Amino acid sequence: MRTFLLSGPYAPRAEAERIDAELGLLLGSRTARQASAARTQRVTQADLAAGRIRLPREAKRFFPSERGSVEVVLRGERLTGRYDPRTGPDRDRSAVLRLEKQALARLVGANEVLQVTRGPAGVVRLD
Repeated sequence: MRTFLLSGPYAPRAEAERIDAELGLLLGSRTARQASAARTQRVTQADLAAGRIRLPREAKRFFPSERGSVEVVLRGERLTGRYDPRTGPDRDRSAVLRLEKQALARLVGANEVLQVTRGPAGVVRLD
């Protein structure tokens, strides 16, 4: 028998939407399949120098709703980084994923846009 842990009644909206989308994917919902990928913002030379990938609103659903450490698979390599959803009282801004600068520069070139998906066991993939 399979089980799935839903969000609690007082969970932040972004967290509830992320979990609902994941459940939809598991159940094979058509809308969930259509929404199963997102894109990063274009990775600039300044982003590479800072060791960051910027994530627009649509890509935030693949990540936790709060700031913290995350594991991702970037072009087949598993990395640990720091995620900041950058939600504030005034407006919602692009999230930032910070990774080791050398690894990011080795795996991603300037002006690339990465596809964001969720792989097996819920790990976020960037390809």
